Amino acid sequence: MKRSFKYFLIALTIASVLLILFHFTRQNQIKIGLAVTLTGVYPDLGREIRDGALLAVELINENGGN
Repeated sequence: MKRSFKYFLIALTIASVLLILFHFTRQNQIKIGLAVTLTGVYPDLGREIRDGALLAVELINENGGN
């Protein structure tokens, strides 16, 4: 029983280290959400706002994300 608990602790430690390494090696991503009307009475306004946000994202990414 002691041997299986030892192997469990080793596996748990390895899994924890791998999860931590995976977390810090990922690129930081920022999620952007918009609450706009894409249908209904004013869909054109919502599309313009969406397109403006997408353009801003493209410009920011071209400059290295800064």
